[in-house]
Amino acid sequence: MSRRVVWLPEGDWYNALTGEDYAGDRWYALYGLLKTFRCSPKPAGFCRSARRPGGGGIDNPADLHLHAYAGADGAFTLYEDDGDSREYQQGRHCETPITQTWTGQSLTLTVDPAVGETTLIPTERSLHLCMARARRPKRQCM
Repeated sequence: MSRRVVWLPEGDWYNALTGEDYAGDRWYALYGLLKTFRCSPKPAGFCRSARRPGGGGIDNPADLHLHAYAGADGAFTLYEDDGDSREYQQGRHCETPITQTWTGQSLTLTVDPAVGETTLIPTERSLHLCMARARRPKRQCM
């Protein structure tokens, strides 16, 4: 066990491991194992996760795993390049806009088409979404 004192900037924050909410603009003492300390995302935050153990997350996988956090409107742009060269500096990259709209009782997640150098990403992709702080949907995706 360990103790870590952290500062959370202004806003609302959420601990994905414990389910606790935190108000920002203050310090917190958090207790737990060192390996379980994680960044607490704001509501409407997104993060991409590597699926294989030890995966660095630099590939552009056909099975894309995203974690999203309900509770507010938000937007995220998934940025992908070749992961190997510096060609991104000349604009060789691809961006996929993702937005969520939160109405308090309902969440709409929109994944827009990728723009840019789409040859860098798979032609077909499965999106696996882990939605924290949301109830099971009443209907399946379209």
